[in-house]
Amino acid sequence: MYCDLFVPVPPPLLFRSQNPAPNASKKGKAKQQPPQNKATGQAASNQSSAGRGADALFTAAQLSALEKRVDMLIHLGYSVLALTQTVYHKFEAKTHVNTVDCLVEHFESRFSAGKQTNGSGAAVGTGTLLLKRLNIVLNEESEKGFGLTAQNTQLLSAYDILSLTPTTPGALSLACLTHTLPTPLTTHIISLPLPAAGSSFSTSSAVSRIKHTLVRTAKRNGAAFEVAYVGSLGGEGVDALNESGEDSGLSGSNVSANVRSDVKRNWWTGAREIVRVAKGSGIIVSGGVADPMDLRAPRDVGNLMTLLGLSQDKAHEAITKTPKGIVLRSQTRKTYRAILSEPRVVIPQQIAADSATISDTRASPAGTSDTSSARKRPREEDMDTEDPGDNSAAPPTNSLRPLAPQPTTGHASVNSSSGSGDLTGSKKKKRKKNRESKS
Repeated sequence: MYCDLFVPVPPPLLFRSQNPAPNASKKGKAKQQPPQNKATGQAASNQSSAGRGADALFTAAQLSALEKRVDMLIHLGYSVLALTQTVYHKFEAKTHVNTVDCLVEHFESRFSAGKQTNGSGAAVGTGTLLLKRLNIVLNEESEKGFGLTAQNTQLLSAYDILSLTPTTPGALSLACLTHTLPTPLTTHIISLPLPAAGSSFSTSSAVSRIKHTLVRTAKRNGAAFEVAYVGSLGGEGVDALNESGEDSGLSGSNVSANVRSDVKRNWWTGAREIVRVAKGSGIIVSGGVADPMDLRAPRDVGNLMTLLGLSQDKAHEAITKTPKGIVLRSQTRKTYRAILSEPRVVIPQQIAADSATISDTRASPAGTSDTSSARKRPREEDMDTEDPGDNSAAPPTNSLRPLAPQPTTGHASVNSSSGSGDLTGSKKKKRKKNRESKS
């Protein structure tokens, strides 16, 4: 199962003013726009794409170009695709329009109809999973706040995956330490800005100054770092869509050869730094391609990543296992404290019966201690202290037999127990006297 979690979607012509290009003037020096009725503008911006079809939001050229890219990805062997909507600077709930819902419905109806088939006769799109992703590009203006707050949780829950693209060291630190914690607004993908043709991203300071502690913390929280391979080919990314509005498929032809060479050199420098800091783990590889001619097959992408220092198994996991884990982990945004289910141990009956039998055999029987104590030979002190007239306690079974009476002679009979004690005492007295006399 190969995944491409970055399929950029062009902004609709009606709402392109909400997502200005990243290289627009910060001072706002532009031609004055005609005044717009506030009621009309709010009504247009608050309309959801769920009630409007893709034909109403996108032009025929935009839909045709997007369909070509999706069909090419499916033909190359990708089975999980994430249609990505990009927002610049800040997420504003009042003016935001979800343009991915209508596209997913459009493609699902198109796949179910089975209008297009491949060489074997099977419908294109069978077994393909389409996801909705929101990517927020952060810069100096969005460090104070970029809309990922609790009041926007319901609006952001419509997206399957949330991601951030920090362009400054402060935004990168905030994305790694704060927004990767398990919350309903967790961002599971941190897409570091790598240059592409027609893009405002050069060798960003966020990429050149990555700290190991930030990467380690983000990976521990379950986030992954994304590398878009479009820059390695000198192709155009999502910014080209925002500037032109239509991805005609030939937009990369107007890029000069010098620009392409600079883009490739800067991309390789930034990508190697990401792989070095991440130590080869927690990395996903996506396309981010605006031109269908720049798309590559999964095996080719894996071979490309080996040139960055990744081993073959790590490069394979970057397009299969790691993206799959991100997709599953992104479902935890809809659960309490990122818990998917309540674990419960179910023990089969046969194993439970065998364990009960083993525990019974290991436990000692109740009468074991009594029988062992009854077989012990009683001490002589206990025998002497026993009352001979008391018959309540039965004598032990293995007690010593009484000594037979010895025949009397001329000497007085001496008890065995008392006589032995007197003899030992007299010997001690004699030895004491001998010592005193010698001294």
